[in-house]
Amino acid sequence: MKLIFNKNKKYILKFKKGEEFIEKLTDFCIEKNVKAAWFQGIGAGDKADISFYNLKTQKYANKVFKEEFEILSLIGNVALADGKIIVHAHISLGKKDFETFGGHLNKLWVAGTCEIFLEAFGGEFKREQDKETGLKLLK
Repeated sequence: MKLIFNKNKKYILKFKKGEEFIEKLTDFCIEKNVKAAWFQGIGAGDKADISFYNLKTQKYANKVFKEEFEILSLIGNVALADGKIIVHAHISLGKKDFETFGGHLNKLWVAGTCEIFLEAFGGEFKREQDKETGLKLLK
């Protein structure tokens, strides 16, 4: 990962082929002490671990995709959960046959590049367990 731009807690980051996005962004946030941020990005990948959350059962359905795809939209935030920095991301992807799919992003391996804009805020966002949904939500 390469830091392309850094001014007033606004960052442009470029991820390299083969890097795992969530891991590298988490490492960056730990290094820069970012505990509250919002980000968006584009690029390409060749493996993605994505989930869909069922509110009724309060369980995730998970699927791993192993093929080349375009990152049509990558959006998320950074917060603390149980004292740890957590990257929460959702993604929309496009296949070579123009089929689109997406969901909650667990892991993403970059193919070509992934470029994001991240804006950090002072202080920290916190996530806590919500009994009604079963999710750790921003409080």
